[in-house]
Amino acid sequence: MDEPTSSLSVAETEQLFQVMRKLKGDNVGIIFITHFINQVYEISDRITVIRNGTLVGTWETASLPRMELIVKMIGKSITVLDEMLKTKAETGKKIREELVLEALGEKQNLGIHSLMILDVMKKLAEKGVITNRKKGFNEGKMVASGAIGSEELYRYLNGNPAVEFRPCDYVSNPVMIARHHKMTAVNRVTSIDLKGQVAADGSAQNHFADVAGLVDFSRGAAMGPGGKSIVVVPAASEDGLSSNIVLEQAAGTVAIPAADVTYVVTEYGAVKLFGKNVQERAMAMINVAHHNHYRRF
Repeated sequence: MDEPTSSLSVAETEQLFQVMRKLKGDNVGIIFITHFINQVYEISDRITVIRNGTLVGTWETASLPRMELIVKMIGKSITVLDEMLKTKAETGKKIREELVLEALGEKQNLGIHSLMILDVMKKLAEKGVITNRKKGFNEGKMVASGAIGSEELYRYLNGNPAVEFRPCDYVSNPVMIARHHKMTAVNRVTSIDLKGQVAADGSAQNHFADVAGLVDFSRGAAMGPGGKSIVVVPAASEDGLSSNIVLEQAAGTVAIPAADVTYVVTEYGAVKLFGKNVQERAMAMINVAHHNHYRRF
């Protein structure tokens, strides 16, 4: 059985397990494939790990601790992961939208199609990094619905023929976004679960901010020629006490479905989720989780 419980409720899963236990009592062998580690230990007698198409090994379930199973699935020791994550934590910066753009300082002929124009975009335009010459659509113009920043930014925008303001229903239209050449959407979100489901406006009880054009830009960029959608999320809260990578998003908090997520970036690395199954997504997300929290997965 390949992922038979992926779409079942808790009650339905227990019914399935009752049938499997009865079959096992009748000496019927069952191959049970799942990404739910808790279910593996609840129902199986032996565990076989296959990583990247290669057989890693088979062990008696009762003799294989859960953390050791994770090590065999990932292919790295917990000690190595600890050292890797601690090193990244010491050298990493807090993630901000502006840092993403500042990192593009040595690029050439970039274009802007965004809901908001920020001070850093003005700086990159003045450096000649942003030229809007190769956008493939609205070439030569920085297109947005608004701007937020310093007085210098507003002076720069006033009467600037290289800047064009359009309504949100134009700027956030996925069809318009997809017309750009190599459109890259970078969205900063609040949390993501192991499947790749994204929350961008807080929890089920607390509203943090509107999701704005987040979904539209993610889908529009993915639809365009050579485009990609990147989700940026801090691995943990500012005090490090809670993880922003969670087991599963609460009902009502998902802003971007897992199917629309291509790349995820935290201060611990970047992973491509598109094209991966649920198990591969979970392993990828654990690899970019905060070192104080990844063990609980």
